[in-house]
Amino acid sequence: MKKSTYHWVIVGAVFILMAMTIGYPVNCFSVFAPAWVASYGVNTSTVQLVNLITTVVNACSCLILAKIMGKLGFRKSIIMYSIIAFIGLFGRSFAPNIPTLIVFSVISAFGLSGCSTIPCSLLINNWFVADRGTATGIAFTGSVAGGLILVQLTKNWVAAAGWQRANIYLGIIFAVCMLPIVCWLAVEKPADKGMYPHGVDEETLKAGKNTPTLTGIAKGAFMKTPVFWLAAVYFFILGFCNMGFQNNMTLALVYQHGFSAEQAANIFSVNMFIQIFGKILLGKIYDKAGIKVATLYTLVLFILSSVTMIICTGSIALGMVFGGLFGLMSASTTVAPPYVLGSMIGRKHYADIYGVLNLVCVAGMAFGPIIASGVFDKTGSFNIVWIAFSALYVISTICAIAGAKKAADGGFPAMTD
Repeated sequence: MKKSTYHWVIVGAVFILMAMTIGYPVNCFSVFAPAWVASYGVNTSTVQLVNLITTVVNACSCLILAKIMGKLGFRKSIIMYSIIAFIGLFGRSFAPNIPTLIVFSVISAFGLSGCSTIPCSLLINNWFVADRGTATGIAFTGSVAGGLILVQLTKNWVAAAGWQRANIYLGIIFAVCMLPIVCWLAVEKPADKGMYPHGVDEETLKAGKNTPTLTGIAKGAFMKTPVFWLAAVYFFILGFCNMGFQNNMTLALVYQHGFSAEQAANIFSVNMFIQIFGKILLGKIYDKAGIKVATLYTLVLFILSSVTMIICTGSIALGMVFGGLFGLMSASTTVAPPYVLGSMIGRKHYADIYGVLNLVCVAGMAFGPIIASGVFDKTGSFNIVWIAFSALYVISTICAIAGAKKAADGGFPAMTD
């Protein structure tokens, strides 16, 4: 065994995986949605139904991911899932109606469950002992960077050639970028290349010992501990508040605060751009200061974002400040869950447990935007929503810190099967 020199290649591979599996299907949805409305002659609710169905399918599919990986192995399973995702995404180009579009979208959602967030988190957790937060932050910026680039390309292609041709182009990019990653670069564990994880104890290297056996609490045992419920509350509130805020921010800027649609779009673009730096910064804070400080940092950012949103009426400057603050905070949506959970449960059963908590997080993501917009419809203001979200964020912060402390203090059964 030798000290790893391959860990930053893994970071680059995960960056591209996130760009393709989140930046394309998730971020480009907003570009395709109006084109689907016009092409199929349906209303916006019908198109949003496509998004809801695929989100639910993706989350449920994550529950069986660990078992499939266990039977096929990491590499075979990620290749299989990538092929299925490509079939679904590319096939949408030829969907003659909404039901067919839903079928292809469901296929893509199943495929994406096995080549996106969970396997990406698993790779980072396996390859990094030190600098895990920094690696997560850098790698997961792929979703934002990919989104920024692909959304602009998609807008131009839809305008010039129609959404079907745009989707074909994106499908080709997806295949070309994913093929080398899943077939050659995405190696599950350092031991598979005769290497140690980055940051492994120097004494282990000097002694010439093999990489220590992976440890971690099993899913069944974990779900019987208080830490599971603290983690579940944390995951649910994180999804509920972050997506509840993000999916309604442009509506609030336009319909409550009087910004034009173009101004709101510019503020949203600031949010997306700042997220790139926010993810790297948050990862470094996790590495240098730990879960308590990093979680309190995101709480402060959420409260400041809420206050700035409430008072930004008529001020482009305050609107841009909000976009920047929310961009820094939004990094927690993808960077925080894998880091916090990995610190709680170890690496051995990571994918299996992440599948359960990912479903909890997605449930929050599904309900948050709906409830927030419902309050606005009844009251004409989002202010009470932002205040309530901030209070919930305090609860989630307490749960994350308490769960991590309890796990560190030995609140689990033995960290092995």
